[in-house]
Amino acid sequence: MPKPPVTVKSEPSTYGSGSEHSYFLDLARSAHPGSRLHGAAVKRLNQHAQEIGWGVANKSEDGKRAVREMQTRGRSFNGTEDGARAAVRNLTEYRALSTATNSGGAFVTPQYIVEDWASYRSYEPTFCDQTNTVPDSGWGMTINVPAITAAASVAQQTEGASVTASNSTGGYLTSNLVTFSGEVDISQELFDRSGPLGIDRVIYQQLTQALHTQVDSYVLTQCLSTAGSVASASVWSNANFWGDVGRASANMRTAAGAVLPPTHVFLHPTFYEWATSQTDTSGRPLLTPSPSGTYLPISNAPDGGVPAGYTGLKLLSSNVFVDGNIANVGSNTQIIVANPANIYTLISEPTTRAIPETLAANLNVVLQLFCVVGVVVKHTAAVQTITGNAYPASPTFA
Repeated sequence: MPKPPVTVKSEPSTYGSGSEHSYFLDLARSAHPGSRLHGAAVKRLNQHAQEIGWGVANKSEDGKRAVREMQTRGRSFNGTEDGARAAVRNLTEYRALSTATNSGGAFVTPQYIVEDWASYRSYEPTFCDQTNTVPDSGWGMTINVPAITAAASVAQQTEGASVTASNSTGGYLTSNLVTFSGEVDISQELFDRSGPLGIDRVIYQQLTQALHTQVDSYVLTQCLSTAGSVASASVWSNANFWGDVGRASANMRTAAGAVLPPTHVFLHPTFYEWATSQTDTSGRPLLTPSPSGTYLPISNAPDGGVPAGYTGLKLLSSNVFVDGNIANVGSNTQIIVANPANIYTLISEPTTRAIPETLAANLNVVLQLFCVVGVVVKHTAAVQTITGNAYPASPTFA
């Protein structure tokens, strides 16, 4: 009786869960030709490149992420001719990735490292996650969004009279991309002796968490620089708070050329916790959960779960989020009322690299992570800010 054919559906990846090998350490070792461990490190990186190439060829999620990372790696950050040639070279590499090649895929961070999280946490990118994400084309250092700056005219016509005519005017909303980067210096001893701890994942996630926090702060700063504002009441009361949020919402709904509904309210976590403890004269809470079945015009988390910072509460017509990256104004907090769907953000796939030469004298390796970010607010009225003495950044809890 003939034996059934045997096929391999999947096998452990070179740097996957349970692997004894360190991706970053192999990157560092591969930079030292002639060293004792150089050949083995290059062999593993080549195998990893073939795994990435298979993902690209089959359009898997891992392969799509690899393409995005190669696009980031190929960018010209200084606009020089050498940078442009590097961009073309790297973008050509990712197009040529396959299971039979060992090109740029060797430098794509393994998916297993990307999915784990470090234990040290900072504020999540709540505001940024709710914006309208623009795909990264891999080219250029600006975002350009077409915009109509004046409306066409329409009026009632009297029979036989001329039709009202006016030409709309337009232009581009432009934002320059900026680079965010960070690095960690790791001793060769820690790399060599970390054992099953998985120092790769700890380092990568520490850098990634810090990167997300800083990007969120940048997006907030850019949006608030053109935001509308509400002159708040000088003292706190539930009625004053509702009134200020209502005025900010009305500013959005009545702004010429915008006329947008508010969908989100963003509060600093400290102020949110204080506000939820406030009651009216009958002891009823200020903020209450949203009714069952209410439509929520919000963006889910990347894994399809509950978005970062979402509280499940509703304030007037807007969903309430907390974001610890909202900056104070003096000793006061800021309350942000917004329609984030009118905010375009471009955030490239974070890229990593290991550089052993820089701190070779100290037997250290430099690990770096970077990405590029751009922000365009389609309608400045889409963001409104409320601040003043009625909203202290450090309120007193009863």
